[in-house]
Amino acid sequence: MFLVLLFAGIYGCVYGSFLNVLIYRWPRRLSLWHPASHCPECKTPIKPYDNIPLISYLLLRGHCRHCRARFSSRYFWVELVSGIVAVGAFLAHGVTVYAFLIALEVPLLLAALLMLRDLPEGKKEVALERKAAAFAFLLAFALFLSDILFFSVIFACTALVFVALSCHEAKAAYEAEG
Repeated sequence: MFLVLLFAGIYGCVYGSFLNVLIYRWPRRLSLWHPASHCPECKTPIKPYDNIPLISYLLLRGHCRHCRARFSSRYFWVELVSGIVAVGAFLAHGVTVYAFLIALEVPLLLAALLMLRDLPEGKKEVALERKAAAFAFLLAFALFLSDILFFSVIFACTALVFVALSCHEAKAAYEAEG
């Protein structure tokens, strides 16, 4: 079981790292694949050994190796939460489809919530969507504590639709800005 939990933690952190890319790039209509990760300040590409989830952030103390610009702590926290959720899901439910769905959907909802948080203020629809995202995130934790696979599958589908709609709204808001 230890190896399963270790793999789940690594998987969760790597998935969280990808979600960080999604959170930053998708609403800005940037490619998720190119260019490779780089410092937002000096634009220097981040070397693979400086892009290891959690470990690189801690070793570099949240700074760019090249220009020493500070990276948001959000990168670290999204990776950590994704890793903890994955370990918790597999610890609570064993190696099951249910645990895998939980490890995917809860961090994905967190990503949607963070994308919505970064939207420009001033629209009622945005405020409503933020409340809906917060509700969905809390509901995901409630489902995480239950053992009902049917509701998890339904919720996972709903979460994917919600994330797609949230991303569409985020893109529209950034396009309207500039």
